[in-house]
Amino acid sequence: MDMVLVKYQGRNWYGRIRIAQDMQEFFPVCFTCDSAENLTVDLSVHVTRLHGRLTLAVFSPYWIVNKTSRVLQYRADDVSVKHASDFRDVILFSFKKKNIFSKNKLQLCVSTSSWSDGFSLDTVGSYGCVRCPANTMDYLVGVSIQMSSFNLTKMVTMSPFFTLVNKSSYELEVGEVQAEEGGVNGKWHYISTTEVRTGRVCCFTVLVGTVCVCVCVCVCVCVNV
Repeated sequence: MDMVLVKYQGRNWYGRIRIAQDMQEFFPVCFTCDSAENLTVDLSVHVTRLHGRLTLAVFSPYWIVNKTSRVLQYRADDVSVKHASDFRDVILFSFKKKNIFSKNKLQLCVSTSSWSDGFSLDTVGSYGCVRCPANTMDYLVGVSIQMSSFNLTKMVTMSPFFTLVNKSSYELEVGEVQAEEGGVNGKWHYISTTEVRTGRVCCFTVLVGTVCVCVCVCVCVCVNV
């Protein structure tokens, strides 16, 4: 049976499986696309038998969602995937091991940081922090793992470990403080009185291990000419 995964990452992907009575309950299927890069997507098939009828469900063991507004990379064994900061679709991720229920660990890289230590994606309902070391600071990424409604796919959400909420009556600007120079690292980020500031991975200095930010109150000055 030929299958098409339509418009995933802007491309169509093609896979084929052989339907037979002796199929295993779970088995992998590889999808390829027509490109010079020889790209592949590994998915899985769940086979159920009821009253002489075969039902095949094609699924990805993991959906990875990037809410950090940073470029992320995932690595495990011989699998390496890049997740763009503006990529709205989930990443369909699968480990290369034949047994999809074996204990697997993933490593994470934020932008140009080093790889994190390996962490598990198997503990459903958990929320933790992954540390990615960089030259003068560490990136902290929150990792949340939930089970999908059809109980075959784990949904892994990468998000900023901290969220800034402005509950004051003032409009604010916030900037991250550099580890050594003490000045603001990069641009200031505007936070209105009602906005929840998300989408940023907070930077942690290696020596201090805490977040330092500068807060500025936006003041409107009226000048009569």
